[in-house]
Parts: sequence; structure tokens; C-alpha cells
Amino acid sequence: MGHGWQGHESHQARGADRSFREFIDAQKIEARTRRLMLAFVEGFDAARTERISALGLLKAEKSAEKMEGEAQGRVNEGYSALVEFFEKEIRSRGGALVKNALARRVRWKTGAVEITVHRGGADEMFPAEAALITLPIGVWKTREVLFEPALPKKQKAAEEMQFGNVVKITLVFRKQWWPKANFGFIQAPDEPIPTWWSDPRGTVITGWAGGPKADILPTQSPARLETLALTILQKIFGVKSLRKQLLASHSYNWADDPHIRGAYSYIPVNGIDLPKMLAAPIKGTLFFAGEATALDAQMGTVFGALESGLRAAKEILRG
Repeated sequence: MGHGWQGHESHQARGADRSFREFIDAQKIEARTRRLMLAFVEGFDAARTERISALGLLKAEKSAEKMEGEAQGRVNEGYSALVEFFEKEIRSRGGALVKNALARRVRWKTGAVEITVHRGGADEMFPAEAALITLPIGVWKTREVLFEPALPKKQKAAEEMQFGNVVKITLVFRKQWWPKANFGFIQAPDEPIPTWWSDPRGTVITGWAGGPKADILPTQSPARLETLALTILQKIFGVKSLRKQLLASHSYNWADDPHIRGAYSYIPVNGIDLPKMLAAPIKGTLFFAGEATALDAQMGTVFGALESGLRAAKEILRG
């Protein structure tokens, strides 16, 4: 999915990189449009507009145009269906999955790797000829996985890459009370939870806060977040007493997940080469994938993560 900002391409391409906020401030844009554009980047890219690279956004937009990226798409069954599909693919080809195992150490030399994981209260070691590393940027930054020998260039690139956060809340209602079943997206940039969408599977509405707004929301308990969400929806739709219609709610703050530490990455100013640095294989032994290694700058997307996996698989097969 692209951002849809054609027309700024030639202007930005001629200059040095700068933040998206600096780029927008230099344009003659009506105040409301400016506010919506800044809010969109904060939410969609989970980014701080004063940090995210304008050249990175341009590159992502150009990549999206090549793949009809203006179209919206999602998995109606939820992304667990995609995970289950790949699990079946792996098992059908003789692959083995080790679940509930926390990677602690990667000891390597050319042509040989030993991965130490913690599972069931004990450490286990798995030897291999090569390893594919897909650590989120948040985990790279905390250095929770030890590499022996160390990977200073990778670590530096990961630390320079920016990593945003998202807080998401899903509300399940007794019946549809909103005017149109699948109303698409609603943007309310002045609200603490600014983005909302309906769900074709039933009477479900999801709220999304990315970037700086997500950084504020973690102080809210799930109960207070639920109350806040209902208040915002009542304001948007001009209705009252939604709590009577509520069956259940579920909220999630990605920054609180110890295995991720945030939502997804974005390119900082003058960091256009960071994904390539993160993606580069090391001595035909260590390979790297994940959304932060997407070479077309489309970070934070499922297809970006999938494409990085396909790219890494080809690298491994070439040896």
C-alpha cells in the first residue's frame, strides 16, 4: 500500500534527504491537508514525522506504484491463517518447527552455526550449516541475542534504524449500530486513537494508534483504553450508550511484547541504505530477512517481510 503523494517526487528527488515534516513544511499545503498527511504517516508508518526519511517514503511510494499498491487488502480470516498455511508448507516438505523456544545465542564460523535456545526451563543447542536471522529491530536494539563472533556492522545499522510502536484495540458488538457494514477507514487525527475500520467478518470495529500517539497510550489500562475507545466512537458517529452494545474488547501494545519491542521499522533521515546493510549475507553462513530488510523501502508490510524471506531463500540456495 502506498501513500499516494505523486507530484512531490521530482522536487524531493533533486535535494538532499530530510525528514517528512521538513519536507511538508516546505510545501504550500492547506492546513487541514497538512495535518492529515502528517497524521497518516504517524499512523501508517508508526513513525515520528521529524525522524522518518522523505526519500525513504518516496522510494516506498514508487515501489508501491509498480505493484498497484494504492489498493487496500487484508486477510479476512486474520493473519494467523497465513502462519498456519506456511506451517503446513514446511511440514509437508519435511521441515521441523521448534516452538516456544527463545533464541539466546548464535555461535558461528564460515559454514557452521550453533543456535542456543531456551525452552522448558533449559537451554538446547541446534547445529546447522547456515542460519536465517529475522530478529525485529526492537530485539536488535536491546542486544538480547548474543552473536559470537559479534556483528558490529549489523548492530550499528539496526541501532540507526528507527522503530515505531502501535496500540490496537478491537471491539466486538452485539449488533451493527453503524450506518454501513463495511465502511472502510475513518481518520480522526485529533483523537488519541485516530484510525478506525470495520470488519467484514461481523460486528467488529478496530481502533489503531501508531507512532507518537501509541507512545502515550501505554499508560492506559485495558479497561480505560476500552472506555476511551467507546467515547471516541460515540463522538465520531454521534451516538450514545455504546457500552450496552459491547460484547468484548481486546487491546494490544506491541511495545510490551518482549519478543518484538514495538511495531515495525522505518528509515530515518540519511538512512536509505540501512535495509540493504541489514539484509547483506555474511560469508555464506548468516542470512537476514524480515520487514526491516525490505530492499524497496516498503517497511512494516506483510508483503515486504514475505519478499525478504524469498530473497534470503534464494541467497541460501546459491550458497
